[in-house]
Amino acid sequence: MPWPRAVAGRCRDAQRCRMSGWRFAAAWLVLGLIAGVLVAQFFRLSLTPQWLQAVGGLGAFGVTAWLAQLTQRYVDAAERMAAAGRENQVAIARALLVDARRIRTELGPLPQSGTAAALPERTVTRVHPWLHPVIPQIALSEAGVVEALMTLDRGLDEFESALASFHSACLQRDQAAQTLEGNAGEARRRGVARLEEHEGYRAATQVAQGAERAVGIERQRVESAWRACDAELNKLDALLKPITGV
Repeated sequence: MPWPRAVAGRCRDAQRCRMSGWRFAAAWLVLGLIAGVLVAQFFRLSLTPQWLQAVGGLGAFGVTAWLAQLTQRYVDAAERMAAAGRENQVAIARALLVDARRIRTELGPLPQSGTAAALPERTVTRVHPWLHPVIPQIALSEAGVVEALMTLDRGLDEFESALASFHSACLQRDQAAQTLEGNAGEARRRGVARLEEHEGYRAATQVAQGAERAVGIERQRVESAWRACDAELNKLDALLKPITGV
């Protein structure tokens, strides 16, 4: 999961660039005003002719006006960049919403069966690799999206692991049932009046009961993992829709 490592660094860089831009504009304006005042004071000296003082005042005013215009252009450019950034955030949120719906489809409905045949193993694709580079950027709008994606990734791992364990438990249960049936047939051939009196049957019964309990435990684990993934997908839906304006 390479994309989470870039989240914090990119967010700090973006915020630092915005702050630096406004500081740069303010610094230019202050320096222009100071320069204008100094030039005006210089040309107001008693030894300076009046016409030269007038030229100096006009020059100071021109420098101040030029710096103000430069500052306004920089602010306008920053606002255009901010608007483009908002549009970019909407596009990223929409892409993540589409991918979240795909993941939900692959996750499937809540498992209801206790048999391996009715509950096949499935592989749920994680967030599409194409979206990995843009995931850190959505943190500028809502950092909770990144957290939900991380939690969902771990939940999908748990779901697939639980599903594989469930299938293994079902296989062991089926094998234990076959062994139990074989021991029951052997006891009947030997004319045992009560199956419980046959040592092999008693041992096979204990194994079969343990295998059945293991299936129940793994099935509960599958359901718990599915519910956790479903909760994170619902959370992603709730966090991303406001960004897209839906």
